[in-house]
Amino acid sequence: GWDPDQDWQGYIPFNDLPKIINPEQGWVANANNAIAGTDYPNYITAYWHGDYRYQRIRQYLNRNDPVNKQLFQLIQIL
Repeated sequence: GWDPDQDWQGYIPFNDLPKIINPEQGWVANANNAIAGTDYPNYITAYWHGDYRYQRIRQYLNRNDPVNKQLFQLIQIL
């Protein structure tokens, strides 16, 4: 906050934000991993986590087990 050069320089128009609607796999997940590819033209942040947590979530959701409270508890502790 002490360097105004680091302040937001504007907003990305809503229609230009990264999005996915009705993905084939039937779910959407994020674990602070990058939400857009390197070809995305707008700056969001440089501080993404690796996708290892997302990949673990993906493993569980792709097993086609019932999605319920117990599954989400399991995902949280692993």
